[in-house]
Amino acid sequence: MEHLDQTALVVGGGRGIGRATALALARQGADVAVTARTLSEIEQVAAEIQGLGRQAEAVRCDVSDERSVNAMVRRVLDLYHRIDILVFCAGIIDFGHLSGVETEMWDRVMGVNLRGAFLTVRAVLPTMRQQQKGNVVLVSAIGAFGGGGIAPIYRASKAGLNNIAEAFAMETLGQGIRVNTVCPAETDTEMCRTAYPPDADASKWMKPEDIADVILFLASDQSRAMTGATLIAAGYTKLSRWG
Repeated sequence: MEHLDQTALVVGGGRGIGRATALALARQGADVAVTARTLSEIEQVAAEIQGLGRQAEAVRCDVSDERSVNAMVRRVLDLYHRIDILVFCAGIIDFGHLSGVETEMWDRVMGVNLRGAFLTVRAVLPTMRQQQKGNVVLVSAIGAFGGGGIAPIYRASKAGLNNIAEAFAMETLGQGIRVNTVCPAETDTEMCRTAYPPDADASKWMKPEDIADVILFLASDQSRAMTGATLIAAGYTKLSRWG
């Protein structure tokens, strides 16, 4: 894979897939701005990136809040003057049958998973258009391909994420910008573990680094022929899309 002499913004980069992706990008030569709600987590990731010899900055952000997103993007641009790669990994999950969930739960999950992605991509696109270059990777989930289950709002938010990714890809076609989505199956993250009993066997789950490598492919020139694509990253886990 080529050396990434670029600037990346990883949203939701404090833990799990986001953290693994931020570090993977840095190892390939990117400078990385890392953002999430918990400042202590992203400061630790930024320190690890700096230890790899790359520039890094931790910028706290609530992706469900438009002003917070816009301020975060301005801060990153003030520091680096460009954003070549945007990876949106922020996500939360909640549980309950759809007919019984509170409106507050719906708003909270949709606010981060779908609204947050929309706000972030929209805020970054003017810079990418000015550069005539940009690469957006949105982290969805294999659960986007089915309804019901124990987390129907989460599934709906990820299905929406796949659709807005395709819409952004269509809008930016021919502008030097690519927008793609990756849909992981079970991955050993804190959020995924909340969906399973404490004694669940996670030995066959993927690791965050497995998904980070897929994201790295989508963020690199090796996927230059792809935009508007939705990749399923099921690895050696069961295919939750089909049962």
